[in-house]
Amino acid sequence: MITGTPGFVGERLTQSRIAMGLTLSALAELLSVSRQAVSQYEKGVDSPRDEVFRKIYTLFKHEPHFFLRSVDPTLLPPVLFFRSMATATKGARAKAEVRKLWIRELVNYLTDYLNFPEVNFPNVEEYPADPNCIAMEEVEVAAAGLRKAWNLGSGPIPNLVRIMEQNGAIVVRHPLDADTLDALSGWTYPEHVPYVLLNSDKDCSVRSRLDLAHELGHLILHRKINSTVLRRRELFNLVESQAFRFGASFLLPQEPFLEDLYSVSLDALKVLKQKWKVSIAMMIERLSI
Repeated sequence: MITGTPGFVGERLTQSRIAMGLTLSALAELLSVSRQAVSQYEKGVDSPRDEVFRKIYTLFKHEPHFFLRSVDPTLLPPVLFFRSMATATKGARAKAEVRKLWIRELVNYLTDYLNFPEVNFPNVEEYPADPNCIAMEEVEVAAAGLRKAWNLGSGPIPNLVRIMEQNGAIVVRHPLDADTLDALSGWTYPEHVPYVLLNSDKDCSVRSRLDLAHELGHLILHRKINSTVLRRRELFNLVESQAFRFGASFLLPQEPFLEDLYSVSLDALKVLKQKWKVSIAMMIERLSI
């Protein structure tokens, strides 16, 4: 028989624990209960008594009703692309995934009261599920095509976040509590909405712009890719290289950028950094590809 807090949703406790990076044992110690008790709360076998419930919502800084709200089973988990996933721990990725789910739930709630811009991304069905079949020349063409579709011209992009939001993407800056994670992105189903979550701990505007352009590359090029592909190191590296190439091409179109490049000296690159709003390191990498 379940006792304690009527309507308590164990999955919400699991989400909160993962989002804070806690193990079952660590959470049990903080709540002054047994590990088995926490496990039973999460599985829905039992629910916390009043004093434990107060500790739970105080610890996680949620309103009490958060733990009484069911999880929508129709929100299918998307294939997520992580910037710097190769060096990020499994725990850091899991924390980021939970926070992205919460943002998604918030957006779904707000759609009942607000009109978000319609998704205006070009048809990405032409790009295959196998990244080996996407040539780097196609990536350059895709970046130029998106600029044309969004009427961005060939010069610097003043505000990439605003441009993506105007075209239906959900872009959020949020602490990810992980130095190894810069951003993550994915298409959600059944909504068919592109999301990008940027790590607000990275306090560098030019780095953040590249992260966002990189994730935009994933959203355009890799919508068909299966999550199993990302577990293969050589394919993961290829997918990341394609996303970086897209981001570099999108932010620095080859011909206009080269026309501005009168010297490769540090002073000259500093001037171009102010105009194109990208890092000197990225400009150097762009010149090498």
